[in-house]
Amino acid sequence: MMRPFILLELLIALTLFILCTPLFINEPLLLLNKESLSLEKMEIQRIAENSFAEIKSKLYMQEIEWKKFSGSKKDTPFIETEEPIKILSRKYKQKYKIWTINEKEEAPKIFRRVGIEIVIAPAAAARKGKSPSFLYEVFAISTPKEKSV
Repeated sequence: MMRPFILLELLIALTLFILCTPLFINEPLLLLNKESLSLEKMEIQRIAENSFAEIKSKLYMQEIEWKKFSGSKKDTPFIETEEPIKILSRKYKQKYKIWTINEKEEAPKIFRRVGIEIVIAPAAAARKGKSPSFLYEVFAISTPKEKSV
């Protein structure tokens, strides 16, 4: 004996499947998008910290001229890096500025509290909003270079 409602049951099952499928597909895609944005933020922060370490070592080794950052934050221009940074198939430009917060001179040394701002912005203006900016402070000492005989 055949059941007369088999076609109706199949139609209801197919409708339920069609209604629930987007929920099962959409949720993982949203999680993937949030995960990639989180990874991008962490990578930008890691790059900024590496850049700060490089700038700090150049300050300590006196490879950066003191005249370049003797002004205040408003007077000092940004220095842009040559190569764009690639994070998750997106290109970013990095720029930084160095300025003097405080200065104390005790001959022959000069002590400075230096501010460093690092900005990593998207290379293309595809994203609107503020670019992440990282502010650091460090102490630097300038000593006169000894003349070799």
